[in-house]
Amino acid sequence: MKILLIEPARYRSDGSVDKTRVGFTPANTLPCLAALVPPRDQVEICIDMLQEIDYASGPDLVGITGYTKSIARAYDIADEFRRRGAYVVMGGIHVSMEPEEALAHADTVIVGEAEETWPRFIEDLRAGAPQKTYKGLPRPSMAGWPVPRYDLIDKKLYYTSRGGPLLSRIIPLPTYSIETSRGCPHNCSFCSVTPFLGAGYRVRPVPEVIAEIKALGARGCSFADNNLFGDPARAKELLRALIPLKVVWAGNATMDCADDEELLELAERSGCRSITVGMEALCDETLSEFNKSFNRTDQYRRQLAAFSRHGISVLASMVFQPGTGSPGQFRRVYEFLTSAKVPYTAWWALTPLPGTRTYRELLEKGLLRRPRWWLYKPGAYPDYKMSGPDLTDEEFFRGYMKYYKKFYSLPSILRRLPSHWKKAWWAEFLWNLPIMFIAHLRRDAINLYSPLGQERGFMALFLDRFRRKGKPAA
Repeated sequence: MKILLIEPARYRSDGSVDKTRVGFTPANTLPCLAALVPPRDQVEICIDMLQEIDYASGPDLVGITGYTKSIARAYDIADEFRRRGAYVVMGGIHVSMEPEEALAHADTVIVGEAEETWPRFIEDLRAGAPQKTYKGLPRPSMAGWPVPRYDLIDKKLYYTSRGGPLLSRIIPLPTYSIETSRGCPHNCSFCSVTPFLGAGYRVRPVPEVIAEIKALGARGCSFADNNLFGDPARAKELLRALIPLKVVWAGNATMDCADDEELLELAERSGCRSITVGMEALCDETLSEFNKSFNRTDQYRRQLAAFSRHGISVLASMVFQPGTGSPGQFRRVYEFLTSAKVPYTAWWALTPLPGTRTYRELLEKGLLRRPRWWLYKPGAYPDYKMSGPDLTDEEFFRGYMKYYKKFYSLPSILRRLPSHWKKAWWAEFLWNLPIMFIAHLRRDAINLYSPLGQERGFMALFLDRFRRKGKPAA
């Protein structure tokens, strides 16, 4: 059987497909699924954002995953392959939240985690008896996974695979996306992790993680875990096992991990260079609304200093609620992050993802003009009433743009360079430069990072609504 696995791109505000020539690090979803395909079958991977889809290639089975922001494109791809006679199966976070919607475009949908259902579906299809819906086991074991098939992805498509003389001086190559755990002990209102994976935290056996890194020949790891330090005792076990490998790695965690000095020391010794943390807000009341009271704003400076002492660069994720706050909120966040010498930040407008509490609340309050906003192709923008008594949508946009650009301006970058001897200031400077150019020149790619569970670049979609002078697009 000829199988084609597709990672869909998204639509831009003009209806065109969001394409680029080179990505940074490949996601692990499709390589993991490909590793579960029986050897008798032929499997290929297509990254829509980086490659052209060959609809005439004649696959027997097309598997499509997708986040909410890319689901409109995913449905169009599915419709075209079905029109040509291929059998289409869809899965992923969005499909799991909206399976009936997806069934209008796919022959079969897989709800939940696919490690058990994906191989079973393939055998059912081969036998001529596939089901319409497959539901994954609740909280399945993470043991016994095969090594992801990164060999099926063209290395020339990604910087961390193809390398180059400059990049290879900043990070060890090749770098791969590795998953060591799933879930999060928390349940933030805007995050789709718990609705999709269930409450709690699960881990892979540490020896299997180490074996995968060795099998891939990875010198760098981008850990795809939602919260790498969700279980501190297990995290320390993993970090101790990483030390002999001499890899360099980055991951995601919560701010409170900085309270554990032993954990940070092990992270440093094991090769941690960067951690994305969800600071989200500087106001305790806002954090409470996000169900994120475990963040302590009065501890932020101390925690950020702890990361810095151990040579760990922080990417601070900040979330802003349209229609609330004041125009000065962006300035306050900028001033705090700059004075605290935070190396990187990603700013987001609060996004109503299906299945989350945020989505339900906005829907119940009648604030979503299009309840299924993701089906609106031009930019897939969640069109809810942004203007509020405190902040209009134009003020929101202008404030965001002004201070996000200011953060990634050359004077700000120089002020934020680390002074501690453990920090490679030149590496921080080189990483900030491309973000500076993107923030100032490319409005459709202003966010490079994705700390909010399933979404990629929502703020870019928000910015797509506005023309060059900052006015809402018609």
